Amino acid sequence: MQDAEARVAFVIRGVVRQAMADAGARGLRLIGGATAASHLVHRWCELPAQTEGPALSFSILNKTELLLAGPGERADLYPLGDLYASELAAFTEVEPSNAVAGLAAQADGLADLDAALRRLLDERRDAETAFAHAPRLREPVLGRLSATRFRRSYMGIVPKLGARTIGIDLFI
Repeated sequence: MQDAEARVAFVIRGVVRQAMADAGARGLRLIGGATAASHLVHRWCELPAQTEGPALSFSILNKTELLLAGPGERADLYPLGDLYASELAAFTEVEPSNAVAGLAAQADGLADLDAALRRLLDERRDAETAFAHAPRLREPVLGRLSATRFRRSYMGIVPKLGARTIGIDLFI
């Protein structure tokens, strides 16, 4: 495991283990289908894929997906929820939803889409500055952020890894 991945895994493992201890859970139950990202979470948290007894539910949605597509089915934990899709791609395969894939195609890829989101949300730049490199993204992204706002207000735990984390210090 490389240094960046080891640091991310350390934080996620700590948050997941503390949440499990607080809830009296023995394992994690995946919401949605198994993917490379779900296997990554199990490896980072050093947990078996299946356990008997009480379990916390978790979703493998990343920050880009949570912001633009919303959390979908409710989960107790979103261990990858503070990593943008392009950051997560450094560790494993990323499978964006249709909504995010469509926006990424308009932006020359996930990295450009995430850069605009980072400027808008993490760096608190105005929309004109945040979308200066891809002005055609401004309205669709702002529309998606507005449309998914309510669903994000009732999310489970997201480990804090970045400057602004959904549910901790990012309420948009």
